Amino acid sequence: GLWAASILAIMPLHVYYSRDIRMYSLQAFLIVFCWFAFLKLEEKANATWFCILAGSTALALYTHYFCVFPLTAMGICSLLLLKSRKKMYLNTLALITGVVLYCPWLIRLLNATQYMMKDSDFFSPPITLKYMLKIGALILGSYSANKQLIILSGLVIMVLFIIATLKADFANRVYLIGMTVLPIGLIYLVGALLDYNYLIVRYVTFMVPLSSII
Repeated sequence: GLWAASILAIMPLHVYYSRDIRMYSLQAFLIVFCWFAFLKLEEKANATWFCILAGSTALALYTHYFCVFPLTAMGICSLLLLKSRKKMYLNTLALITGVVLYCPWLIRLLNATQYMMKDSDFFSPPITLKYMLKIGALILGSYSANKQLIILSGLVIMVLFIIATLKADFANRVYLIGMTVLPIGLIYLVGALLDYNYLIVRYVTFMVPLSSII
């Protein structure tokens, strides 16, 4: 925990956006807290942590709709572990409860989305391989202020992540992939399917503290 906090404290991407009086820091905090509540509910399986996970899920979605990607990854993790860990159904139900609590805002979200889609300049830049790699490098190696070192450190962390994933047991492997690969993969998949190209780095800042923890 101390190592993760130390790395996060010197990440330029995190430091820069944490100074904005907007949702970025809160978004990052809530996703990390959702994962914390998720693991606690798996461990203790009681009503307290059920309510905490459901509430934090709803708060994360109300903070920014991009939080749906890490939360969907969380749901996929709970389903993958359902056979080996019977109490995991509580985690799934808590996530669903959080989504239900968010439903009243969906009508407003759909109206706003239709309005934004009329503005062709709003959805930029286009999704390209170079752009995808740039976002990945910034997220993984964003503690470096130098562009070349950002890419290099991102690649080093990626290799270490692959090694850690290969050595982990099934459950920890699911968690490692669920915290990093799945959310970003879902973002690109939805962006490609819906031609939604507005994947600016600041909107995936929830990945920064997770990469620090890992």
